[in-house]
Amino acid sequence: MRVDILSKEYPPAIYGGAGVHVAELVRALRARGDIDVQVRCFGAPRDEAGTTAYADLAELA
Repeated sequence: MRVDILSKEYPPAIYGGAGVHVAELVRALRARGDIDVQVRCFGAPRDEAGTTAYADLAELA
């Protein structure tokens, strides 16, 4: 199974409860081992496997 998560907040750019929730959800899903979790977030590039950062919304189009 594959789960894609799109979030404005993702470590290290967390400034509210949503970012904490997303980070913990990703951690828990990846820990299962049977789910391919891909994170799409905004901001600076991340070096975490399975995570892609976009400078702005237009890059997703």
